[in-house]
Amino acid sequence: MIFNSFEENVVPASLLDKTLCKFRHDVTHLEPTHNDYTDFHALQAEIFNSFDHEIDRQTALNNVLARILPERPDSNTKGNLSVIVGDKKFFYYVQDLRNNLPGLNIIPNIKLMNSYVENCRHHLEEKEFSWCNLPAILLCQIGPLLDIAVAVFTERPVVEHITSILLNIHSTNLKQMKAGARSIAALRAATLELKSIYPDLITNRQRQAEYPFPRSFTYANKSFTFTYTDPLHDKLVFRARVNQTNSPIFVKFSLQYSKDAHALAHDRGFAPKLLAVERIEKWYMIIMEGHSDDFIPLLEAKTDWLDFTSVQKEVKRQVKNLQDAGYLQGDIRDVNMLITKQYDHHLGGPGEWFLVDWN
Repeated sequence: MIFNSFEENVVPASLLDKTLCKFRHDVTHLEPTHNDYTDFHALQAEIFNSFDHEIDRQTALNNVLARILPERPDSNTKGNLSVIVGDKKFFYYVQDLRNNLPGLNIIPNIKLMNSYVENCRHHLEEKEFSWCNLPAILLCQIGPLLDIAVAVFTERPVVEHITSILLNIHSTNLKQMKAGARSIAALRAATLELKSIYPDLITNRQRQAEYPFPRSFTYANKSFTFTYTDPLHDKLVFRARVNQTNSPIFVKFSLQYSKDAHALAHDRGFAPKLLAVERIEKWYMIIMEGHSDDFIPLLEAKTDWLDFTSVQKEVKRQVKNLQDAGYLQGDIRDVNMLITKQYDHHLGGPGEWFLVDWN
């Protein structure tokens, strides 16, 4: 089974590897160079050139891509780029060039996963390199469309669509022309970086393949590292422990975040203490003071011993206090709440429950 990163309960593939995360950011932020525009125009030209045989178009496209990528793919159609570490070969780029869609029920970048998975299979069956999630970039050309995705392998393959480049756009459509050139620039940078860092990815046994790649934060002008221990119910919230102190923390990833609302909620006793907020490309990484295993997600506590009516009443009261202060908490769900096991049948005062999601 292949996971898609559009599923809410799946950690995006780009958050599981630093290079892929930067790639996702760069496709909308990197400033393209003259060479990026030149190569984008060249891809457009080859799409609309006349060829006696379709394989000739694929060869022409591959010639242009060879100028963008660190090296030429090993095939004009279903090619790949790989790095050899020891006696093992690892794909960091897989492509499929075609001029038609073989079936409307086939998602192109999922089809590309077959080559990627086959490359991973041997390593995984022998339980080698379990600390590395084997990141790769996938490119599929279908007519005038270049579809680009990223992939990692944790318990299963995870694929995330990153961008689609339209080649059939007019030169006066400056916004789309720049978007295409920017994607070319991002692809150029990401594949080069993957090729250069892959040996370290394979040999660095300190990585946690199934968790987001950030493993450090700054608090009180000191740098700390941490180790993830477990996720909190299909959210981008994780339990972890600080390596230097063994203190428990929560690590939350979000595309938006209100530090002021979090601080107010902490002052009123229903949010964990905030330790750090750091930007990871487009993401916010929020580090919060953790709590012992005495705290469990509310989702797990919906049993006969909990009077859920009392939970609702207390949460509504505190949320109204936030609203009165000018803040709106729009994602109050059982997966976002932690409660203590120490009370009987009814929810007590501050410190017995927490909201951990402050988007």
